[in-house]
Amino acid sequence: MSRVDKVIISSHAIMANGGLIAHCGAMQIALAAKEHSIPVIVVSAMYKLTPTYPFDPLKLNELLSPSSILEFEDGDCPQNISAIVPAFDYVPSEYISLFITNQGGFTPNYIYRQFSDQYSKEEKYEDVY
Repeated sequence: MSRVDKVIISSHAIMANGGLIAHCGAMQIALAAKEHSIPVIVVSAMYKLTPTYPFDPLKLNELLSPSSILEFEDGDCPQNISAIVPAFDYVPSEYISLFITNQGGFTPNYIYRQFSDQYSKEEKYEDVY
């Protein structure tokens, strides 16, 4: 990490609070970048902006099959192994330096303004679950 100038990641969704749903491993990369004072830049399109808030980040995740990381032949699998393979990570806004979208660059604190411009008042408060 000491040789890195900036970290650029993509997103699955940009939350209304400036947080990010990204592929698994993004949180660890963001933590390492924060520890070394390296900016984290998120490249995304505005259609990935979502009006939901991450009250429970586990609810926003999906679990993948353990066979994607553990490959066992027939009869080779130990009985007491349990593998949880999440598809996404939630990265809070304090670990993100800048969002670059098709409409320009925004800080995580300013993403709420883009949220207000993109969604009408009725869309913001309807139940999305």
